Amino acid sequence: DTESKSYQLASPAHYVNQKTVPTLLMHGRKDTLVPFSEAVQMHALLQSKNVPSKLIIMEDAGHGDYGSNPGPVVLDLIAFFKGQ
Repeated sequence: DTESKSYQLASPAHYVNQKTVPTLLMHGRKDTLVPFSEAVQMHALLQSKNVPSKLIIMEDAGHGDYGSNPGPVVLDLIAFFKGQ
């Protein structure tokens, strides 16, 4: 139906292919807006298409924050981008 087609077209997963640029995913375990499983599924999809990707899991972060100790997250960010 039209509604499910709209959802599919809005999903970033719909556009993943071998030409997708390296992708960094960051997800807080305390995120109450986006389920953690969606980040895991997206990362698995990227990996299945051989897209360079990394999932950074922030144990004490919610949606849109880095948690109480952002230092390691920043180091992971820098390492990922230096490797690309």
